[in-house]
Amino acid sequence: SNRVSDGKVVSDVPQASGEGSPSTEQIDLTKSKEYKVGETINIASDGKEYELLIEKAEYTEKRDEYTQDPEYVVLITYTYRNYSNETLLIDDMRFQLMDSTQKELYESYYFAEIQIPQPLEKGEECTAQVAYAMEEKAQDFLLVYRDTVYSEIAPCLLYTSDAADDR
Repeated sequence: SNRVSDGKVVSDVPQASGEGSPSTEQIDLTKSKEYKVGETINIASDGKEYELLIEKAEYTEKRDEYTQDPEYVVLITYTYRNYSNETLLIDDMRFQLMDSTQKELYESYYFAEIQIPQPLEKGEECTAQVAYAMEEKAQDFLLVYRDTVYSEIAPCLLYTSDAADDR
């Protein structure tokens, strides 16, 4: 049930926030929990249960042929698995990437080969990607994940340093 418009996949699943574009407002990070890239985040709240794993954050050479190229694009690859009866979709609406000082918020970026997240039923798993454009290379990033449906779930913070280094 996905239809494509302007190179973005538009899903018929209703979004909780309804803006249709990732939030740029500052989130209250005081209650947040910190994780590392490669560490499984277990979310369980009120009958809602899922896992999220940020697998890697890296610079990519991939670009969208229809827009002006940013200098750098950081690509975040993540996997999520649904354990609850409710359908789960973890897409770019739930992520923000900022510099480690939390002053600069990077814009979402799309290109044709990006892995699109899928709505999952119970027991299903999906690997997807979200990308961000930046004009200069940053050494440290802060990736924020928050559950946009259940606000009582604390935001998750992932500091990624030297995403450019191929480990």
